[in-house]
Amino acid sequence: MKKPFKKIPKIKTWQLVLIFIPLAFISATLLRYDHLKMNDLKNAVVAADETGDAEKTKAALNELKSFVESHNVVNIEEKNGNFVLYFGSGEIYLAKSYERTATAMKIQAQEAAGVYANPNGNIYAQAMSVCQPLAHENGWDWNTSEYIACYQNELSKYPATDTIDSDVTVSLPSTSLYRYDFISPILTFTPSGIVSLLTLILLIVIIIRFFVWLTLRITLRIKHSQA
Repeated sequence: MKKPFKKIPKIKTWQLVLIFIPLAFISATLLRYDHLKMNDLKNAVVAADETGDAEKTKAALNELKSFVESHNVVNIEEKNGNFVLYFGSGEIYLAKSYERTATAMKIQAQEAAGVYANPNGNIYAQAMSVCQPLAHENGWDWNTSEYIACYQNELSKYPATDTIDSDVTVSLPSTSLYRYDFISPILTFTPSGIVSLLTLILLIVIIIRFFVWLTLRITLRIKHSQA
């Protein structure tokens, strides 16, 4: 009686290794592509934040979030001298958005406290109109010494009256509200995810075969020495 199926040839371990090498290279290439794409999207978020366009920044954040949460994005970060591997975008901080919010809250608090009741008009807005362009040009944050020095120098040109108290306390929002860190799944059904999974399975098979071969070799040697 004939067998319905021919006997499937056994694949040897060295043949699996030959398959594994190019598969691992393809997997690494696809993972790197996803990582570079994620970096491009992060840079787009930073660029949108620089423009001050809230809608554009939100759209860039959503695009980054959507990509990271649907792809295998691998990151390696150095923390305290140790390299940590994780799946995700890594932290992204909307520094300019926080700066704009903090500045707006300061102005609002000063306005509510009557700081702007000055014979020279809105001296704080006048100071900001001079210092903010310099800050953007030189890369200053609102709390850097250069920005503060410029701000105070401009205010000194328009001294407040003796009846005005310019010491205003402002409760600023936490910077954590402007920090984002999107997490990537370990397994996704994208090209990089599928190839990475096949590479991992093949590696596990090779390792198991190696340990089986090693165990058999040791067992045979022990039996041979006892004979």
